[in-house]
Amino acid sequence: MAMSDLTGCYDRIIHNAAALVLLRLGLSHTKIHTMFKTIQRMVHRVRTAFGDLERYYGGDDFENWLFTPQGILQGNASGPAIWTLISSLVFDILRKNRHSDSFCSAISKELFLLVGFAYVDDCDLIQPGQDPLEVAKSMQTVVQQWCDLMEVTGGALNLSPSRSYWYMVEYVWKHGKWIASDADIGDFDLVARNADNEFISLTRLNCDEESEMLGLWMSPAGKNTKMISSLHLAAVN
Repeated sequence: MAMSDLTGCYDRIIHNAAALVLLRLGLSHTKIHTMFKTIQRMVHRVRTAFGDLERYYGGDDFENWLFTPQGILQGNASGPAIWTLISSLVFDILRKNRHSDSFCSAISKELFLLVGFAYVDDCDLIQPGQDPLEVAKSMQTVVQQWCDLMEVTGGALNLSPSRSYWYMVEYVWKHGKWIASDADIGDFDLVARNADNEFISLTRLNCDEESEMLGLWMSPAGKNTKMISSLHLAAVN
């Protein structure tokens, strides 16, 4: 499992990429053009305690910029839907490249393909397999493709240790039940490219090491010490 966090997802979306995704769903050129042209022509100033700065960026001269504006604004009501469409398309590409785990429904026998879980800019990617080293190599490919595809839409990974990390879990049968353990993959190093085009090694956590995801502390081994501690702290305060 690899947890990858995107930095400023709404603020980095390239308008052309978002427009193509919306056109793919049948939205009219007029509606798309009206929304993005309004955003691109907005005038932005820095406000201080001594007044607004005279210098600004934006306005009608945006077409002369080296780089046109990005982002769909945090207050845009269509922002969550646009981000959902973009990230869903990326997941669909990863599935078509066969980077998914398959689950078969016990009753309907329907096959469900899962690449990972995402909540806005937080994404947890998964890769299954029998050989730990082959799984790790497959995850490297998935992380690289996830990074490349998000980069096309304007996104970039936040590679700080607290935001992007990974687990390599192997389940062993012990005393009549499956136990999560850390798989031995030698000196394998999982890397990802940041916004400055530098390759950064992602931190590998032990399977019983808890990490925070959306306010919850969890670990593949089921350890819940930090979760209990945080709930106790919240209740006391």
